[in-house]
Amino acid sequence: MSVMETRFAVLLFTDGVTEGENSLGEMFGQSRLQESFERHGSLSTEDALERILIDVRAFQVVQEDDITLMILKRAQPCEERKEAV
Repeated sequence: MSVMETRFAVLLFTDGVTEGENSLGEMFGQSRLQESFERHGSLSTEDALERILIDVRAFQVVQEDDITLMILKRAQPCEERKEAV
C-alpha cells in the first residue's frame, strides 16, 4: 500500500492502481495518480474516489490487478467551520 497526501487528505492505494497499462504499455503511474488526486481531492470523499477511478479505468486497456483506493480527510476544526459559514 502506498500513500499520497495533501493538506487535508490522504490517498492510500495499491499497486493495481499505478501499474495499470494503456494500449502503449505505459503504466498509469504515481504522477498521473497524483494529478488526478489533486484535481478531484477537494470533492466529497465519495465523489473524489469515483472520479479518480474513472481516470484510472479510462487509462487502462484491461484491469489485470485488483484496485484499492482509500481517501482519509481531516475534519475542519470548529473554528475553521465557523469561519467558512
